[in-house]
Amino acid sequence: MELSLEWLIIGSGWAKLTFRLGEESFEVITSYLCDGLGSVVQAAVDLQGGSSSAVAFLADEPAGTYLFFSGADQADGMGYLRAVTFADWMSRENPWANGRWRWHGRIPVEAFVRAVLGMADEAAARWNPAGYEAAWGGGSFPAEQVERLRAALA
Repeated sequence: MELSLEWLIIGSGWAKLTFRLGEESFEVITSYLCDGLGSVVQAAVDLQGGSSSAVAFLADEPAGTYLFFSGADQADGMGYLRAVTFADWMSRENPWANGRWRWHGRIPVEAFVRAVLGMADEAAARWNPAGYEAAWGGGSFPAEQVERLRAALA
């Protein structure tokens, strides 16, 4: 089953992450409030480095989506992904309230890690570092994290 990811800047300070695994997919809209692309790349670095779990965060306003990775098993190469959107991640009272499942299931960890690198490389090719920074609203492209991921896969 093919796993693919796409990072598309859809406006100044706004991007869309699209996740596809076979016939299933989900999309997350995120803003410049957090480094969403860098967060996803760092989760892939952690998983490739042998961690059995990782978290990525994609901020929206006021919602936010967490990608929770757990149970990464080196024996079978699979892990579990849960994508959960919370209504108000900035809430002082209860940022974890009103969580809504976006997607959950087992994924091949190596395919995910390679898809993250492909997504980042595609974003870098589409918007050079200066262009990415301008399109993203001031945040820089996570070049160091991407190179750590590339080195971990080598």
